[in-house]
Amino acid sequence: MADNKKKPPLAEPTIFLFLDKELVESLYGQREPEVVLAEVAEETKTTDTVKVQIDVQKVLETSAGREQYQKRLSSYKATPKTTERKLRDLVWYLQGKGLISTFGTSLEFQSDDLKNLNSATEQLARYGIVQDQQKLRALRDRLFAQELAALEKRLTNLKGLALIEGDWFVEVTTDSYILRKPFAADVSNPATCEIKLHKNSLTPQSRDTLEGVGRKPVRLAVFGNVTIGISPASRTVQLTPIAIY
Repeated sequence: MADNKKKPPLAEPTIFLFLDKELVESLYGQREPEVVLAEVAEETKTTDTVKVQIDVQKVLETSAGREQYQKRLSSYKATPKTTERKLRDLVWYLQGKGLISTFGTSLEFQSDDLKNLNSATEQLARYGIVQDQQKLRALRDRLFAQELAALEKRLTNLKGLALIEGDWFVEVTTDSYILRKPFAADVSNPATCEIKLHKNSLTPQSRDTLEGVGRKPVRLAVFGNVTIGISPASRTVQLTPIAIY
């Protein structure tokens, strides 16, 4: 279920499993003026010297406001930034402008029947009662029909940058790791996102992490570029990763 109080991406200190610094620097360079202005505007709205949320345009209407804004702009530009900080600022900007597709851990539960079904299955599982998973998936397919149809349309037209969060399953091959995540859980034939990571592109610590998960899902956020969306011939979205954390 969606969490309306969810924090923005990379709002907290983050350990990266994978980071393509060259791609981050390239994307940041393409949008640097807009990103910088957005960051300074946000700081202007939330600084301790400005007690309430205000329209930045109103600040710029006064000479004092323009001077204050320019000082923050100069300070921001002069502050050295790591690639990780640039990524945070970039993702915040892209998300705020609607320039990035985002997918959370699960679809929004719209149906009361579906909520009741999930609650009932959780209670039965708690008492160790065996359930017919095939029938449950078929029932979810019917209850989730509207949401699944909207998701299918969105994935068919999906392209460009995307941020996909949730539980990923890891397949280990000789020279790479294949990460897969279904876009909807516990339904029949869900569309899946897939990424490929070459082992030599990862640190020893990251390789140890992926080697150690086994059959268990690992909760990750993946920022990347969609190369292939779903089609009648394929249920898989291919994603080129830029950052995994």
